[in-house]
Amino acid sequence: MTTPEFWIGVRQFLIRKDVPQALFSVGVTALCFLLGSAALQWLYASKIATKPIIITSLIIFTALVLASVVFFAMKASLKFHIALSEKMDKIVEFSHAMKSLGLLELNDQIAYIIKQEIPLYVSSVPILNDYLEDATVKRYVFLMNKEKIKYYKGDNRLCIRAATYEQMVQELAKEISALESAAVAQKEIEINALTDTLAKTVAQADKLREDNEKLRNICKTQSGRETAIDNSSIRRVVFWRVAGPLVNALCEQGSRERPYTRTDIQAAFDVAVEEFPDLKEEIKQLLLAGKAVQPSEDKKPKSKSEFDLNGWAMEAIREGLGDLAKRGGGRNPKR
Repeated sequence: MTTPEFWIGVRQFLIRKDVPQALFSVGVTALCFLLGSAALQWLYASKIATKPIIITSLIIFTALVLASVVFFAMKASLKFHIALSEKMDKIVEFSHAMKSLGLLELNDQIAYIIKQEIPLYVSSVPILNDYLEDATVKRYVFLMNKEKIKYYKGDNRLCIRAATYEQMVQELAKEISALESAAVAQKEIEINALTDTLAKTVAQADKLREDNEKLRNICKTQSGRETAIDNSSIRRVVFWRVAGPLVNALCEQGSRERPYTRTDIQAAFDVAVEEFPDLKEEIKQLLLAGKAVQPSEDKKPKSKSEFDLNGWAMEAIREGLGDLAKRGGGRNPKR
């Protein structure tokens, strides 16, 4: 009697060898064949179809069966690696060759091999190191069978001819050198462009620095002038508190036929300043500080007034009078 362990072992063997799948496929194919034959016999017995039609149908059906058998036979034959052996002086293990080229993924490795049309070989013995000398190999052509490639790769038997590998390395080195040269050339162009830009920027910065220095000097000078003008204008406010009303009064009383002389203006100012006793001392100091004797007046007798208008004060009043101030020589008739 058989033990339960025997039947368990048989079941595992059948599952491992895909026997149930094979029996199912064969059974389905046989059933289809029997059904087709029965259908053709029924058509012939019921005289629905004539004998020539039946024969033709049988021929077509048989041709389809044969085509299917051939297809499955070809597919099954791809599982067997049949090639002539040859001796090679030196081979390179496939994984080492691909990793040295920077290809780590299997899909990338297969795509590179197909694109470059690099022949692959299967060694008769595992390649324990990166290289193997005096090796016996077989050509491997089924590049699309990834499972088989994984098998040979994991067994360290997939390899490349050493001369082919060295040529691949040289071509890769040339490509890397070309890329590096192009990158260096591009960097040089960028550096030159940046250098030109930097030079222009430095020149612009120097020009702006010079302009800023000029503007700073102008601002200092202008600020000093404005400060002096403002201080002078502020100090002269007390003078105009007297000279302003005086100019208005002289304009109302004067005429172009009898313009005012410097003596007339001085006398009128002396009278007007008496109306502002609190400003007299301040006006006196202002006139003394800003007094400027004109060259044409050097020979004239100096005024005896303590509020001498010679200089800017006299000219300011004369400018306010306009045509009513005498511009030429000669005396006016007595007023």
